[in-house]
Amino acid sequence: MNKPLVSVTVNTYNRPLLISRAINSIINQSYKNIEILVYDAGTNEDTKTIISQLEDDRIIYRKIVNEISPAHTLNQLFWDSKGKYIAWQDDDDESYPDRIEKQVDLIESLGSDVGLVYCWEDYYDDKLGKYLYTRKPTLQGEIFTQLLERPGGTGGGTQLLLNREAVLSVGGIPENVGITSDYLLILNIAKKYKVFCINESLVRTHVNHQYQRLSNLGKSNQKENAQINMWANHILNFYKKDFQENKVSQYYYFRTLAINYSKLKRLNSFKYYFLYILNSPIQNLKNIIPDFLRILRNYLYEPENSKIEL
Repeated sequence: MNKPLVSVTVNTYNRPLLISRAINSIINQSYKNIEILVYDAGTNEDTKTIISQLEDDRIIYRKIVNEISPAHTLNQLFWDSKGKYIAWQDDDDESYPDRIEKQVDLIESLGSDVGLVYCWEDYYDDKLGKYLYTRKPTLQGEIFTQLLERPGGTGGGTQLLLNREAVLSVGGIPENVGITSDYLLILNIAKKYKVFCINESLVRTHVNHQYQRLSNLGKSNQKENAQINMWANHILNFYKKDFQENKVSQYYYFRTLAINYSKLKRLNSFKYYFLYILNSPIQNLKNIIPDFLRILRNYLYEPENSKIEL
């Protein structure tokens, strides 16, 4: 039986020492019917040089000049892909050799109403040179309502194998909402399609490497605050009817974000999300003080990149 084509999409920006690790993990996949789209928005030629040395004719390299936004580049990757499925690959992470094969086998065994499958992920500290923990999300099936309350409940990024038809049907990643978000893509897909999980680590997420997170590049505190504010207002307004119809409190959405960002030591992010918590309905008052103490404890005492909530 012919195996469907999988488009592996890689968006990269000035991280040449990481990109070869990520792409080699794709070149070495047991699943061979793939194309590897690498879109480089960086300001130098280092990444292009490294890509050319890999000598794999499945690689399609494109230089992005004057990038509009990371979300726009990711959408270009999705539109330009030719595969039945899209395997998301972050430029600082690795896919284990059987990742794509196992994800394709699962999604092919399910119906056409499945929008994506995802997997568990191992966290690895590059600076310390050691494994940290395995993140094990379990949400699957019709999970839209649960995702409204538990942002990030499926993981994202390199964990995802997307049904390309589902991606196109929801318009890709929302642009101009402040923050580039795989979560919003997952949420919108989950509203129309089912989602399934492989209860096995198929990817390795690297933290504490020598480069900044792509989401932090070039940000001042003022710019980050403005982006968070835009993002939060988008959630409050665009999904207002969904929160109401599914009887889900926005409090728990912003609470989860504040807790997780406090563990990641991203002060501006968790501060802004906590301010949205304070503006939530009065019935949540009994939760605010213990949640505040928990967030403060996370920020002060939890090691950076400690295990986040699902």
